[in-house]
Amino acid sequence: MNAGSKKSATDLPRTGLLAQVRNRLAIIADVREDIGDGANEQLVDLSYVDQYLPTTDSVVWSLEPAATVIPPEGLPKVLESKPMLPLEFEALKRSVRWNALNCFWTEAMAEPPIVAPFLGGVQVEDYQLVPLARALAMPRVSLALFDDVGLGKTVEAGLVIGELIRRRRIRRILVLCPAWLRKQWQEELESKFGLDFTLIDRDSTGQLRRQLGMETNPWTTHPRVIASYHYLKQEDVLSEFLLASQSGGPNATTLPWDLLIVDEVHNCMPAAHGRDSDLAQMLGRIGKLFEHKVFLSATPHNGFTQSFTGLLSQLDPVRFTRKDSITAAERRRVGEVVIRRLKKDINKQDEEAGKQARFVERVLKPALVLDFKDEELALIKAFEAFRTDFKRIVGGSHDASTRIAGNFVIEVLSKRLLSCPYSFGVSWNRFRQGLEADDEASSHAVQLAANDARAETDRDDESELKLESATRLAGAWTKRDRDRLRPSIAKLESALSGLGLVPGQDPLSNPRQDARLEALLGLIRQDIAAQAWQNDERLIVFTEYRTTLDYILKRIRAEFPKEPEGRFLQLYGGMPDSQREA
Repeated sequence: MNAGSKKSATDLPRTGLLAQVRNRLAIIADVREDIGDGANEQLVDLSYVDQYLPTTDSVVWSLEPAATVIPPEGLPKVLESKPMLPLEFEALKRSVRWNALNCFWTEAMAEPPIVAPFLGGVQVEDYQLVPLARALAMPRVSLALFDDVGLGKTVEAGLVIGELIRRRRIRRILVLCPAWLRKQWQEELESKFGLDFTLIDRDSTGQLRRQLGMETNPWTTHPRVIASYHYLKQEDVLSEFLLASQSGGPNATTLPWDLLIVDEVHNCMPAAHGRDSDLAQMLGRIGKLFEHKVFLSATPHNGFTQSFTGLLSQLDPVRFTRKDSITAAERRRVGEVVIRRLKKDINKQDEEAGKQARFVERVLKPALVLDFKDEELALIKAFEAFRTDFKRIVGGSHDASTRIAGNFVIEVLSKRLLSCPYSFGVSWNRFRQGLEADDEASSHAVQLAANDARAETDRDDESELKLESATRLAGAWTKRDRDRLRPSIAKLESALSGLGLVPGQDPLSNPRQDARLEALLGLIRQDIAAQAWQNDERLIVFTEYRTTLDYILKRIRAEFPKEPEGRFLQLYGGMPDSQREA
């Protein structure tokens, strides 16, 4: 139907009917007749029933192509009609949820009852109701859920979200978390609380723009969103978010967003000294756009009061300021917003009530003893000599950028050697490539590359590439002092060759000795393999570097060649969601 052509009588809008306009379903809220200069036109107010924004609109009915009215026909004729469209089913489901509160609320009740625990698909523990009760008592929710690992912080946050939605207190919600937790958050909110959230990343944004146009801003399209905070911190993405979050100006009475949930919020904690991280700065910029906030972490305190109070000030800038000490009055205010329970606290309450403890007791085993052999000790001593010479020759400069570049070289090589000889050998090869390059690098260039390598990211492959590039650049910068460092470099490369890590060889062979790996293999042989790989036993090994992770996995699979490949799983930041799910 062309714009301006007449519609049939069955297509005329009437208040209360369902209509399809601009490929979206909407309820006709009002029809205003004869608008304009004597023209027989109708201005129709619409209320859309899908999850996209905007939620309301006003259109001139005759000018809308393909605008149709869906008349009420009672029950569907299942043998004569097609199944309900997904969007229609969503509208029905939302209307049922919208009125769910009325099933529990009677006139005899002074206040509406709590309904979220009864409408979810999860068995709620008694202690998980504490954050919900605390949130409902707050005019503006500011909660820090710092419970122990395994107590169900996601469930507690889901209860708060579900209850506030049903009480019409929130609508636009943003959940920020590490990238590898996005899918888990989406699935748990859907399966346990019936809440639909949309994942926003570069792939989903590209797909949305192919559907709705290149100028589409995803932050204005979806009211309930889950995103990685490493994704949101990127300047172009953050600029789009801030543009979509512009309120109605200085006279606006509401904030553009209703609720902010930040999981693993310790990653966004302000620094105790020096410049705040990109994540901390991002959280500070967006925090003021939200009416309510809930922070989640099992490790909320890094030992520095300035960082902890800085985090609390991001949660509630009215109650808290960033400072080095906390007064008695401020400690009481901390108790108003922070909820922190350990498993032993819950077990103690169970025992006092005569119940069986809900959580098993954690048993700490003695630390593994490392037995360094002669060749590995030779590498450690050779690096100590190189580090001493490097600091004496390079570190004595009064130039700030030179000192920073020199500290970066020592920091990288030291941490890689602490990780394992193989990772050290890989980084030394990158450093060596820089030493042998034709061009020299400036200390300022090394400083910029070092800052980029240290920047937080949720992609381990990307972090490894940035570190390799910065290490190679640091080697090119060290060329000017290569002659004075030549004796200590020769000893270090001799020690690497003694371990079988031939300098310049790419890829490197496995080292002949690795005390850390031998201790790990001994633990596996003794505690797991000896018990015939029981299905209820798990061993989790954390590494700082992706290079170390790949090396350990390769060595373990070689040690147990008869075991199926799926016995040993590898998880890392940036792996595809499908692989992580599998």
